[in-house]
Amino acid sequence: MAATEPPPQDGPGAGAEVFCYAPEEDFVREGVEWAGGGGGPSAFDRALQRSWTDRLERGLFRYRLGDLQTRLLPGPAGFVAQLNPRRGSDRRRPQEVWSVRQSFDPRQFNFTQIRPAEVLFALGPRRPPQPPGPPSPPPPVLVAINVSPLEFGHVLLLPEPSRGLPQVLTAEALRAGLDALLLSGRAAFRVGFNSLGAGASVNHLHLHAFYLERPLRLEAAPCRPLLPDAGLYLLQGGPAPGLLFYHGGGGGGQGLDELSRRVCRLTDHLARHEVAHNLFATRGAAPEGPPHARPGIRVALWPRRACFGAKDGAAFNVALCELAGHLPVKTAAHFEALTEAAALRLVRDHLLPEPHFARLQRDLVALLRRHEQLSINLSSCKYESKNKPFPRHGRDCRKDLLAPSLSLFPKEDGIFPCSWCLPAESLRREAPEEWPVSRLARSFEVSPDVVARILRSRFSPSPRRALAQDSRVQAPRSSGGGGLPAPASPGLLPSRAGVAALLAPGPAQRKRPGGGAPPLASSPPPSPAEDEQPRRLRAVRKGREVVDEEGNLLYRIPPRS
Repeated sequence: MAATEPPPQDGPGAGAEVFCYAPEEDFVREGVEWAGGGGGPSAFDRALQRSWTDRLERGLFRYRLGDLQTRLLPGPAGFVAQLNPRRGSDRRRPQEVWSVRQSFDPRQFNFTQIRPAEVLFALGPRRPPQPPGPPSPPPPVLVAINVSPLEFGHVLLLPEPSRGLPQVLTAEALRAGLDALLLSGRAAFRVGFNSLGAGASVNHLHLHAFYLERPLRLEAAPCRPLLPDAGLYLLQGGPAPGLLFYHGGGGGGQGLDELSRRVCRLTDHLARHEVAHNLFATRGAAPEGPPHARPGIRVALWPRRACFGAKDGAAFNVALCELAGHLPVKTAAHFEALTEAAALRLVRDHLLPEPHFARLQRDLVALLRRHEQLSINLSSCKYESKNKPFPRHGRDCRKDLLAPSLSLFPKEDGIFPCSWCLPAESLRREAPEEWPVSRLARSFEVSPDVVARILRSRFSPSPRRALAQDSRVQAPRSSGGGGLPAPASPGLLPSRAGVAALLAPGPAQRKRPGGGAPPLASSPPPSPAEDEQPRRLRAVRKGREVVDEEGNLLYRIPPRS
């Protein structure tokens, strides 16, 4: 292994070694292409393959996976069919599922119940020496065997299984999968995700990873630009049309973080609207580059019809592999008789109707475009005025006074109309185990100290003031646009722009002569006159600048790098 750290002390990964890596040193960015034999194994490949083969020899799988009979179906789609009858007959039956957003049920099988020997190792970034105080990196991801393997090296990536997260993709989980993809030196290594209703058999957050020693049409299929600045394209070639993100492999961890957030903005939208989906990540050609080179990552996303339960009579079940062109066939008769036309019919029966997909595509592109336009890098956001720079902007940045300006942001951002309630507070109250301080900090892109101060605050407005404030914020303005949208679901996270407004400090947060500052969310009690005649702040967006009615600059949205 590249490096090891002490193993986790509890949970299903207790006693497992930790494979530590540094993206700048251990990611394999060059020389991974089929023309060179698919690339040579990296330290990650050697660790995974050695541990996986050891578990195979120890009899931990439901069946012994030998050399699978494989054939390429004639035709332009480039289907790779493999005969794998034991997976069809011996795998664990899928759990009863009726919703894409079904809650985690600890009474059903989940990955905290796997045998300790099924865990190969834990995977996590190398932790540089840090002074006391800053938050530690997220816990490592467990790499465990899939006891009913599709192919050689088939493993499950389990992000923090002890938390009991449902099978809904998160940016952190996807980032771990993309890290594993770049740690491998083989073009044959692939990573994927099935949502509930799209082939997931266990409602406990996990991704799949495996080796397939055949190139797939998806890796170099032609694409049409949809939002190229965000790396979003329409996948036009291959077995199934879908959405495709491309990442050139550079930019370090920050680029992968942004890619993961963009993909998960779309999957979050799909899950909220009960649209099942599959995701497949692989080394791939640039949309405008030569088809033989594999310099970056292609992440394909397919919205599809929900299908709950397996169809026993079909030649194969349609999930992430099948949409990408890899067909694990259940029976020898189906394997011999299968044609490209039959495979295409079965695959496309599970896709959305073309009008539905076209509407959804427009919605997703518009959603991503709004997030790109309104994205604010909080670390570089500068508050200025016409006359002099001011870091806090005094009374004008109080949450209740900035609340009317939130109508600048789209309804999908999920900003609460109640200016007294930061969404972090509600998320923490409703699901404290699912939303620890560290996850709230990552989701809202603020420091854990900020979240902790908000959660510690005991300030609560009187019912009269809260009602008056909410009515004022939600009421339409007499001129220049409407008020805030209706309350959004607590599960929807605000944009960074919305967070910037909600977290803007007020005068009560200035340091007092005695030292210290009150909690972030608190504000001084209003006087009766202030309640009856509240000062309202009208904000107008001009390009990248947001100004008040007097022309004073409230904040500037910095250009994207």
